Amino acid sequence: GSIWNITAGSKGVITPSSIIAKFQEARGASNVQPVPIGNSILFCTNKGNELRELAFDLGRDAFVSTNRSILSQHLFDGHKIIKMAYQRNPFGILWCLRDDGVLLTFTYLPEHDVYAWTKQIMGGGGIVKDICVIPGEFGDDVWAVVVRKGVGVGGNDMATIERMQNRYFVYDDFRHETGIIEDDQKYWPFLDCHSATWSRAFNWFNGWAHLKGQRVMVAKNGENIGEATIIVGKDGWGKPNYVIEAEYEDELIIGFPYQSNVETLGIEVQTSSGTVTTRPKLIDTVWISTKDTRGIKVGPNADRLTRVPECREGVFTGDARVLMDSGWDQNGHIYIRQSDPYPMTILAITPQLDLGRPD
Repeated sequence: GSIWNITAGSKGVITPSSIIAKFQEARGASNVQPVPIGNSILFCTNKGNELRELAFDLGRDAFVSTNRSILSQHLFDGHKIIKMAYQRNPFGILWCLRDDGVLLTFTYLPEHDVYAWTKQIMGGGGIVKDICVIPGEFGDDVWAVVVRKGVGVGGNDMATIERMQNRYFVYDDFRHETGIIEDDQKYWPFLDCHSATWSRAFNWFNGWAHLKGQRVMVAKNGENIGEATIIVGKDGWGKPNYVIEAEYEDELIIGFPYQSNVETLGIEVQTSSGTVTTRPKLIDTVWISTKDTRGIKVGPNADRLTRVPECREGVFTGDARVLMDSGWDQNGHIYIRQSDPYPMTILAITPQLDLGRPD
């Protein structure tokens, strides 16, 4: 395939006898619906394993495409994109459904030169079958059809239609008002496929029956109180397998836990003696700039993590100093993990770097 620019002829309208077709580039597209964003178009190439941005180039006087998946090509190797949906508000994210049910997100903010890929892993081993974006009250809502194998009635697969929770607002079904997540931690929705209830409705609430037999995490008023297994009685109500003490106004949220991981690339800086790629590196102190963050851990890898003191008890906004359990290595990676149902926003990572002599 190829890309052509079709314009009207001398009559000002496109007709069979009044049309101008100008070749742009020899690169075709797949049958996945392209997504127009601003003055550009994001589309998948004919093999489905590459995302490109098509925009007009004044210097060439033609439409030119740029590969926007090349920096994370490992997410596409052996797979292809079968559907895309764009969430314009609040973050400018393109949601891409891969052929194996894995969901990829592409943060696309060209005015700030921000292009970032992330793989989204559904809690409970969920596989995404379809996605769409629908305008909501507080932004664009992402909806997905998710299938979890063997967790339904009689051990059958269970399919659910799920909405990605808005990062800032949540609607309180019992108070019939909007809660601001950043102002009140009882609204924290950081569990997958979750359901929530006020304790005064707990005795009749059956919103957890879909999690029957599953190992889930329980949060009360935003506090992680541990894991539980959902049991369903003859009445069809789903409840945790142990008694949860709750006051009248407490809120309970139960769902699948998930991990959010951040790993930096190897450090490369230019010095008077040249590159540091081959030199041993030691990072024993790192500054993490956060916004409304709680419960994160930091370390040189996933096996040697240290909990950030400033984020231990409550949400923290600012620069947190972390002493890492690290040693000399060639990479200088920094690993950040959030495994609790708490918020995490990382603004900057500033390591204190010591360099050894080259081998």
